Amino acid sequence: MIKFLTATTMFISSLFFVSQYAQASNLPDFPFVLVTGEAKTKVAPDMATIHLNLMAFDKDPEQALFTVGLRGREIVKLLNELDVKRNDIKSYNLNKQIQRERTNGYGQGKISGYEVNQRFEVTLRNIEHYSLVMDKLIAMKNVNNVTINFDVSNRQSLIQALVRKAGKDAKQKAQDLAAGLDAKLGNVFAATQDSSFNEFFARFGLRQENMGRFEAMKMSDRGGNYNMFAPETIELRKTINVVYKLK
Repeated sequence: MIKFLTATTMFISSLFFVSQYAQASNLPDFPFVLVTGEAKTKVAPDMATIHLNLMAFDKDPEQALFTVGLRGREIVKLLNELDVKRNDIKSYNLNKQIQRERTNGYGQGKISGYEVNQRFEVTLRNIEHYSLVMDKLIAMKNVNNVTINFDVSNRQSLIQALVRKAGKDAKQKAQDLAAGLDAKLGNVFAATQDSSFNEFFARFGLRQENMGRFEAMKMSDRGGNYNMFAPETIELRKTINVVYKLK
């Protein structure tokens, strides 16, 4: 019995070391350094995307549907008056759910009414209209779950510039690290933007926290009746991860 346990233990141990060797063999077979380059900039937003949900509850399903439809038309009318293009107003399918009274047993309770929902997505390309639109929406009945994302129309060009700046930052960090190790910096072996590098880290047994898109906001003093104001600036940040060979 003792011999059987010993043999089993040795077999499990050998599997462990084989697994460890297989995992370690995935690492590059050359010396390398891994660096993260970062770049950020503050810009004034010139557009906003508003997500909202219209919700109505009534014992009469037709009345609930009518209420949501009426409120939706009011929203579209408001936006049309501000010259928001039709393509920048998106409405989604109506969703109707039966609401029932709670029961102490396992059976279904009596129907208490009907809940109707519809989602809207609005893109404001003139940020000057933001406070007025939000004041109207917040005060409007049946408007629920309002979320806002601020952005800039020239995001693509700004991000490209940030990538170049982050690349220079990564190279400088790699050169400093190589110098500290009395080595020379070689060519780039791998590079990726933001969080997609995690797959590379998993492949080589390394770990890195997600570095997704980050946007901070500095709020403006200009607001409407309900202090629904656009931020004065938003901060765009770009992160890249680079693996350099060492000579």
